[in-house]
Amino acid sequence: MCVNDPEMAVTSPSKLIDVSAGGNSFSKETRLRLRKALLQLAPLERDCVLMFAEGHSYKEIALHHNLTYEVTVDVIRRSIRKLRK
Repeated sequence: MCVNDPEMAVTSPSKLIDVSAGGNSFSKETRLRLRKALLQLAPLERDCVLMFAEGHSYKEIALHHNLTYEVTVDVIRRSIRKLRK
């Protein structure tokens, strides 16, 4: 039911460097904290959160990772809670 294979991750940890790029208004400290927090997530959690942040629907994320809709929602909610800590 759950594929937790790092090879399936769309977003590699190296792409997280892009958090500091672009025209965002985050301070350097905030960008570093965000990058560090994202790296603490499991590859599946990180990829699901980043796909969700990019505007993908729960259904699209579920199909991409071969998960049920309910598991996808749970993974994203749990991951966001982890990031808030």
